[in-house]
Amino acid sequence: MAESVAGGWTVATLQPDEKIPDVYRVTVTGETEPNGEARVLSLHEDTVVAWRLVPGRRLNDAEWRELLAAEAAEGAYRTALALIAVRPRTRKEMERALRRKGYAPEAAEACLERLVRGGLLDDAALAGRLAAYRVTGQRKGRLLVRQELLERGVGREDAEAALAGVS
Repeated sequence: MAESVAGGWTVATLQPDEKIPDVYRVTVTGETEPNGEARVLSLHEDTVVAWRLVPGRRLNDAEWRELLAAEAAEGAYRTALALIAVRPRTRKEMERALRRKGYAPEAAEACLERLVRGGLLDDAALAGRLAAYRVTGQRKGRLLVRQELLERGVGREDAEAALAGVS
C-alpha cells in the first residue's frame, strides 16, 4: 500500500463495488490512523472522477475532510433514493428520515439540495397528487386533507394551491 504524506492521505487502491453499480471502494492510508491502518470509502464514480482519485493521489487534511463530507452526502443520497423508491416524500419527511438514519445535518442538506435539483423532491407536485387522490379518490374533506399536507411538511401556500387545483 502507498504511504501517506506528512499530515495527509494517499489513495492506495481503487476498485468497483461488486454490489452497487457506479460506486467505487477507495482505500486511503493516512498517518493519523492508528497502526497505519487504511480507511475504505464508498464513492460514486462522479466523485472519483471529479476528485481525480487514482492510486498514489495525495490529499491534504482539508481535501480529506471534503472527501469525507462528499462520501457522507453520497451515502445519504443513496439512502434517499431507496426511500423514494418505496413512496414519494416531502422535503421535511426526507429530512426526518435521513436524521433517523444518523446522517449529519450537512450531509442531509447536501442530499436534499441534490434531490430538489434533480426533480426528485417536489413538495408542490406531491401536494397536488395527494390532494387530488384524497379529495376525489378517498372522498376526504378539504380541511382534513389540508391538515394532512401540513403535517407532512408541505408549505401552507403549496397546500392551498394543491386544494384549489382539485375540482
